[in-house]
Amino acid sequence: MIVDRYVEIELRALKVTDPKIIEQRKVEMRRDLKDDLKACPGKRITDSMLACVRQAQTNDELDKCTRW
Repeated sequence: MIVDRYVEIELRALKVTDPKIIEQRKVEMRRDLKDDLKACPGKRITDSMLACVRQAQTNDELDKCTRW
C-alpha cells in the first residue's frame, strides 16, 4: 500500500490522472522493487502509520509516516 500511495502522489504531482496509467505504474513499481522489498528489514506497521500514509499529500509527508 505504501508503494502504491507513493506512485499516486508522484504521478499527481506530475499532473497524471489517467487511472490506467496510474495502475500500470503501480504494477511496474511493485515489480521493480520486488527484490528490494524482500531484503528490507521488517518493521511493524501500525494502524496510525497506515492512516498517516493514506492522508499524506506529498512524498515528504509519506516519508515522515514511515519514519516513526
